[in-house]
Amino acid sequence: MAPGVDDRPLCRIMGPVEVAPGKTPSQHIKDALQEELLMAQAYDVRGTPIDGRIEELSFSSVSPAYWQITMAVKSPVNNGYKVSVKYPFDTSFSAFGACKNVADAFGPAVQELLKQVVTNPQFPALPGN
Repeated sequence: MAPGVDDRPLCRIMGPVEVAPGKTPSQHIKDALQEELLMAQAYDVRGTPIDGRIEELSFSSVSPAYWQITMAVKSPVNNGYKVSVKYPFDTSFSAFGACKNVADAFGPAVQELLKQVVTNPQFPALPGN
């Protein structure tokens, strides 16, 4: 997480958004990225490390509701690039419903973010291949 980015964003009067059981949003993103890269055989854990840094993590639970996530990726051999997603979702009038929708939309927002990471034309150069 970049300095100043809140890893426990609050939703209305409901408190911090629970995006995954026992995980902060940044932990969820890290785990999802590692899983995605390993399953796609797009990254060797013994190779050059890829560093991902969340530079923006915010949401709106009122219409138009969305998650805004920006991530910078780089490696020791490549300065990398940034990707950003503004993922829209439906909201609710009630705080409970709106905050549930915020939490439910986080997974698909992260998937869209990761899609942008791995489909970026600069991605193959990150590990220095």
